Amino acid sequence: IVEHILFSLILEKQIKKQTKLFIRNMKFKIEDQLNALIKNRIKQQNCLIIQRLYFRDILSKLIEIENDLTLNSYEWLSLIKYEIDQNSRTENKIHFVQFSNRIHYNFEFIEPSSTFIISPMMERT
Repeated sequence: IVEHILFSLILEKQIKKQTKLFIRNMKFKIEDQLNALIKNRIKQQNCLIIQRLYFRDILSKLIEIENDLTLNSYEWLSLIKYEIDQNSRTENKIHFVQFSNRIHYNFEFIEPSSTFIISPMMERT
C-alpha cells in the first residue's frame, strides 16, 4: 500500500507540472527493475533445479549399491559433503569433507549454472 500511495503522489505531482519526460523515465526504470527481477528469478529457479538434479543423482548412485551402505563405504566417503563444526567457540565453521580431507569453507560461492555440472569425474578431482 505504501508504494501505491507514493506512486500516486509522485504521479499527481508530475501531472500537475505536466512533465511527461519524468513519467516516461519512471516507466523505463520500472521496466529495467522488472527485467532484473525476472532474470534473477529464472537464475534462482535454474540453481534450484541443478541442485535437485545433483541430489537426485547422488541418491540414485547410493540406491544402486549392491552391498550394504555404511558411513565407511567408499560411495559415501567419496561424496563432497558440507559439515558444521558446532564445537567452534566463536561461530559455527563450515567444512567441505571428502574422504579424510577437511577443507574450511570460507563462504566462497560459485553459483550453479548450465555450464557448471558436478559429474562423477569432477567429484574425483
